[in-house]
Amino acid sequence: EIAVREHRLHQLRVEEVAVAHHDDAPAGRPRTGGSLRHRGRGARLDGTKGACVSFASARLEGASFREARLTMSRFDRAKAISASFEKAELEQANFEKTELTGSSFAGARLSGADFAHAGLESARFESAELRGANLHGARTAGWSGANLEGTRATDEELLEAERWSPK
Repeated sequence: EIAVREHRLHQLRVEEVAVAHHDDAPAGRPRTGGSLRHRGRGARLDGTKGACVSFASARLEGASFREARLTMSRFDRAKAISASFEKAELEQANFEKTELTGSSFAGARLSGADFAHAGLESARFESAELRGANLHGARTAGWSGANLEGTRATDEELLEAERWSPK
């Protein structure tokens, strides 16, 4: 199990739950650039702080991002089944085409986040703030208990055009 506490990340590419202790960053300064790797499930990134961190295409099954502050970070095309984003601050994060089945976003701040075409079956959003989020084509059973004010819902005609292919 990987545990990261009180680390600040900025513009870092994370692959396959790719966070390890990074002592090469000066105390109090964010780790910038580069890539960290660690294979595993159930990584604990609770309370991690950062901006513009890339988890794009990462394997994050069972990962915990409780109370993490990762604004404008990328999770697009990641596999984060049963991950916990409870009470996380993920404003303007990109979850496009991310597999988030069974994940929890309870109490998370997701204003302006992009969930286009994300797999959100059985995901929980109780008390989540989704103001202005893009929900186009997201596959979910519902957004029960979430604030959906100003969200972009699925445009059925656009979705049909996106799925079209010549026969």
